[in-house]
Amino acid sequence: MEQDRILLRTLIDNLPDRIFVMDGKGRKIISNMADLQAAGGKKMEDVIGKTDLEIYPPELGQDFWAVDKSVIDTGIPIINREELGLDSEGNLVSVLSTKVPLRDDQGKIIGLVGTGRDITERKQAEEILRQSEERFHSLFKNMVNGFAYCQMIFEKGGPQDFVYLEVNDAFEKITGLKDVVGKKVTDIIPGIREADPELFKTYGRVALTGKPESFDIYIASLQVWHSVSLYSPQKEHFVSVFNDITERKRAEAELQASREAERNFAERLAPYRKLQPSFPKQIVLRRSAVGPLSWAGNVSISIVSPSGFWQKTAPPCEAPSGWIPKVGLQMNALLASSSAMIIPTSRLSTTKPPCCTGKMRN
Repeated sequence: MEQDRILLRTLIDNLPDRIFVMDGKGRKIISNMADLQAAGGKKMEDVIGKTDLEIYPPELGQDFWAVDKSVIDTGIPIINREELGLDSEGNLVSVLSTKVPLRDDQGKIIGLVGTGRDITERKQAEEILRQSEERFHSLFKNMVNGFAYCQMIFEKGGPQDFVYLEVNDAFEKITGLKDVVGKKVTDIIPGIREADPELFKTYGRVALTGKPESFDIYIASLQVWHSVSLYSPQKEHFVSVFNDITERKRAEAELQASREAERNFAERLAPYRKLQPSFPKQIVLRRSAVGPLSWAGNVSISIVSPSGFWQKTAPPCEAPSGWIPKVGLQMNALLASSSAMIIPTSRLSTTKPPCCTGKMRN
């Protein structure tokens, strides 16, 4: 019997959890080392035979005894209750406690058995995680980029479809697609797999390899350009962070068309370079108020020079079809929005037009 008592005592004293036993009046009759230290005691005599009201500060002691008395009076156990407690240095800590009634051979309640586990570090980690999740949720909700977390569906080793698992508010604003979570993209956008096979290929590759990719892509099924960053948080899943760059792509195309048109017209106007001894600084294309937009009728060539201003409307004989053709669609668009286009003469050659023998007229 003594050996069993020593074995039990050795066991409970080496457990990190607080273990104690109270009699029916709330006096401790057993306390392990962890419970003794949490009570601020140095030796067992500091806690044995004493109540919570005698051991702990008044506010804590009253809270402890209210719960302990409830278990003793009702016989209803308290399981995994979070409450405040003290550590060995007297600091407030979070404790997960369990208290069950202690009964004699006849089933009469004669006290309680209690355990307590310090969960302060766990609570601190949970709070840090909660704050991190709040920051992420705020970023997720308010970010201007679209966000989509999806699961790729493979058939015979190839990407065939994907399901939206989570999207942010910007996703709907950018794409115009609503209520997509839990649905397949082929159900939301019929024909997308056939219209945008490269999109499926890229999403499937990232979902399988886990290697992130960034790219611009034209999505034919939506008729938009997207700038996309992809990564895979787990196998066969991918996250797409994207933005609509359709307007930027349109502006780039218009700028390129403008530069091409400027270069083409500069090359065609090169023969006028030697028409004046004091060569002009620039050539201006002006459109007239009436008539179809063409070189033969209403687009004049104006030359601005240091010594004055000359204007010449190129007649058909001086503008043969092989030299300056009628204005194309690109120049139509450019001249439609402005009355003139300036072409620096530094881009022109010194070749004179083959049929132009006269000088520029005032």
